[in-house]
Parts: sequence; C-alpha cells; structure tokens
Amino acid sequence: MLLVSSQRPTRQPTRLNYLRRRTVAGAAAAGVLVALVGAVRGDPPSRLEAQAVSLSSAQQAQLPWRAVVTDGAAGVLDGRGLPSATAQSAALERYRAIGLPIYCAGGRGHYAALTFDDGPSSYSPQVLDMLRRAGAEATFFVIGGQIPGATGIVRRQARAGTVGDHTWDHVNLTRMSAGDVASELDRTRRAIERTAHQPVTLVRAPYGARDAVLDARIRQLGFVHVLWDVDTRDSVGAGTAGIVQNAESGLAPGAIVLMHETSDRSLAALPQVLVAARRKHLRLVTAPQLLALDPPPDALVRAGGVGCEDREHYRREEDAGGMRLSANGEATR
Repeated sequence: MLLVSSQRPTRQPTRLNYLRRRTVAGAAAAGVLVALVGAVRGDPPSRLEAQAVSLSSAQQAQLPWRAVVTDGAAGVLDGRGLPSATAQSAALERYRAIGLPIYCAGGRGHYAALTFDDGPSSYSPQVLDMLRRAGAEATFFVIGGQIPGATGIVRRQARAGTVGDHTWDHVNLTRMSAGDVASELDRTRRAIERTAHQPVTLVRAPYGARDAVLDARIRQLGFVHVLWDVDTRDSVGAGTAGIVQNAESGLAPGAIVLMHETSDRSLAALPQVLVAARRKHLRLVTAPQLLALDPPPDALVRAGGVGCEDREHYRREEDAGGMRLSANGEATR
C-alpha cells in the first residue's frame, strides 16, 4: 500500500546560505567539470574516467546540484537533498489514481529525469559508471527477457536509481488482449523484483504506443505509465551530435528525457548530455523523485504530451485555484 507523507515541508534556505554552499561546492565540482568538458571536446572515454574517478566520496557529496532544495512540496529532504520513499510513493499513488501517462513534471524546480530504455545491455555498465561519476540518478526501463543473463546489471541499476517495466518481449501493447498485456507486464515485474529486490511501480510501453484501453489496463495492474517529452532520437538513427542536440534543446525543469542504453552512439553522447544538464543547473533524478519534487498539476497530466509545451499555463492555473480555495477558507492542496 502506498502511504501519504505526513512530514512537514523543509524551509527554503536564505540567499546567503545558498551562496555559501555554492562556494564550497564549486571547488569539489571542478574535477567533474574538467572530466565532462573533456568529453564535449571529444576526448576518449579513458581520459574522462581517469579524471572523474579522482573525486573522493566526500567531494562528490558536495557537487553543486546536491545543494539545490525544493520549496517543500516533497516534505523533508534527506541528506542527499532527495525526497523520502514515503513522499515518492505518495506522488506515484496520486498519478496512478489519475490513470494517464506522465510526459513531464511541473517545471517549478531545478530537476529533470534521464530515462533509458531497452536494457540491460553490454553498454549498461559504462552508462552506470558515467552516471555515478557525474552524481546523477536515472530510471531504467528494462526488457524482461533480457534480465536472466544480466542480473548483476539490473541490481546495479536499482542501486543507481529506479528500474521500471518495459514488457517481456518489447511488443506493442495496444495490439494485445488484456490477458497478454497482463502477462507481458507481470512477468517482467516479477523478474525485476526477484533480481533487484525493489518494488516495480513504473511502466513504459514500447514505442510509446498507448490508447485509452491500455491506459485503463495499466492502471488496473497498479502501474504509473511514464513516457517522455524529450526524445533524443537515438533509437531511430540519430548520430552522437544529433542525440546531444536533441537532449540539450529539451532539457528544462521538469523534463523527462528518453535515451537508450543499447548503442555506442548513445554511450558517446551521454557525457555531453550530462554537461548540458550541469550547465543548465539541472539535477538529474529518478522519475519517482521528480514527481515528488516537481509534481505536475493534474490538468497538465490530463492534457497529455501537448501540455508539456505550456507547463507555465498549468502552473498558473493550479496556483490560482489554490489561492481561491484559501480565500474561501477551505482546505488547500
């Protein structure tokens, strides 16, 4: 059962405290920035790894994006500046109840979600290494049929972020019966849970294919359907430079970015995508963390993917509704 957090929101830090933390963090970030900028220049991965690994655990804990906090909507944050498991579960339950796909978050904070489809693969260990060295977390939508030969990788993915369900055979679920949909998703969910010892709540339908019938089936199975609003096009032939450009052009607060962990082009692009996120002062978090830190208004979710193009409109609408409730003396959100 998913629980609603009863924790009180954290206080917003003062400008002075933020600047002090940022100054301390700057020195610690230098090593990672040198490493990642090297990737932008085209330095080979071996150089990137040699420089990035020089950061100690204490230095990594001081990376600038770790000092960024939310406005309190996610409750009290932990020592890493992330929402509790309870807050994440409450956010997921909210959107599971709506029963529609999530394409993006609200765009209020300094967070975005990097997601990888179609793993685990032979490229996955290198993807995980790059994310760890950059201090980023991610969501991995894995194919169930590929888990038996890569259980160690899936366990690493669970420790590095969140593992979601991408069906057993990577099939178009809109063309399947209710029983076959349940089989594809339940079989994969059980395989992930046996391997990673992590409950599976997220699903992503292959190809992003969905309709109202599938939406209802996914909700009945207890999943939250997470799609994306930024497609790097790495699965349809985009080169490394194109992947980076597509990611960078869409990276913004609340973005959910689609990548794949299945090609050398994607692998080569990843360091540059991480640079772009850092340059835009975006912390890369998992999908459940993003939904807790930066919840999209219900109206935005109901608008579908096109709603992400005007997130500000839905935020203003939600804020106005909250103020009216407050003026009437009723309970606010």
